[in-house]
Amino acid sequence: MRPLLALVLLAACNQGVQADVDATTADVTSIAAELAALTALVEANGTASSTNAAAITSLQTETDNLRADVAALQSALTDAEAELAVLSDAGFVDDAWVTSQIASATSGLASEEWVSGNAPTMVTEDVTIDVSDAAGVLDALTMLNHQRVLPGATVTLAVADGTYDFEDTLDISHVDGQRLRIVGNETTPASVLFRFPEGVTGLRVDDGDALGWVDGITFDGDDSQPIAGVVAVRGATLRLGPNVVVQGFGGHGVLSARNSTVSAEGSTSQNNGRRGFFAFGGSHLRVEDVTATQNGEEGIRASLASGVEADGAVANNNGENGIEANTGGSMWADGAVANDNGDSGFKTWGNSVIWAPDGEANGNGQHGYAGHGLSMMSADDTEAVGNGRAG
Repeated sequence: MRPLLALVLLAACNQGVQADVDATTADVTSIAAELAALTALVEANGTASSTNAAAITSLQTETDNLRADVAALQSALTDAEAELAVLSDAGFVDDAWVTSQIASATSGLASEEWVSGNAPTMVTEDVTIDVSDAAGVLDALTMLNHQRVLPGATVTLAVADGTYDFEDTLDISHVDGQRLRIVGNETTPASVLFRFPEGVTGLRVDDGDALGWVDGITFDGDDSQPIAGVVAVRGATLRLGPNVVVQGFGGHGVLSARNSTVSAEGSTSQNNGRRGFFAFGGSHLRVEDVTATQNGEEGIRASLASGVEADGAVANNNGENGIEANTGGSMWADGAVANDNGDSGFKTWGNSVIWAPDGEANGNGQHGYAGHGLSMMSADDTEAVGNGRAG
């Protein structure tokens, strides 16, 4: 056994033995008082009844036994003190340290004060928290770590107009995250600018967590590295409102990955280095009526057994395809528009499918609608003119 541990155990044992000595000594004192009272009674009466005589004998025997116990405990206490002195004199640690360690070890797992300060409180009705800078946003999220938001209630972070400079990713991890809302200017989202530095993702929900609603905010990145802007990953769930803009990130704008779900109806993803909206790895992405423009690769993409709902979406002026499904991806894009993209307007390949009736794909660098590699495209009642190759 290591010396420090031995020292703590000996000291704790020392305290326990001393407590036993004190308790037993108190018993001896009590019994002795009772014995004296009985003896006085006998002397006053001049004789002892058989009952009193038996009681006196019993008490004398018990007193003798307890005194023997006290002597044994005092001997054990002396031995423990001697061993403790040897370790202390050897310089392993001083007496003050021993006392503090014993106090710490015997103080319990949590004090009443700690419990009252850290136990979660319950939010039972709608609450709004006003924030006006990045530190305020982070402080509010930290405070909410000790809050449970019960069904029927929501907590809204009401974000004032302004520029918010974050040093790190805005990570959302709350057991009741589906009832949390972050809301800025729902009329002019450019008035609430969340800026993130080089190499930093903007908003992330991870590992099965959720965020119930985000709206009225522009997420602005540094496009120097291939980092995504708004991300749900590993079974996470995220809802973006129609007044969210994601721009300037070096990677994807909005990403739903690895069995996650993102709803971003009406949002905008623009000027990102790779894809505007992207689902892969068994994920779901609902991007009806979104705008995906000026992104380096595809505007909207479904990949690796993921599904995307993009009815009414507009995917114009992207570097490669406007709307794409590949490697087992599925895309529903009724009434979607994909014009003036670098490659094709709509493209499916690698055992994938796109269903895109009543749309248009004009002015693209290659095809309006293109499919190959055991894939399927349904594009009834569509328009495809002015493309570089076939419509």
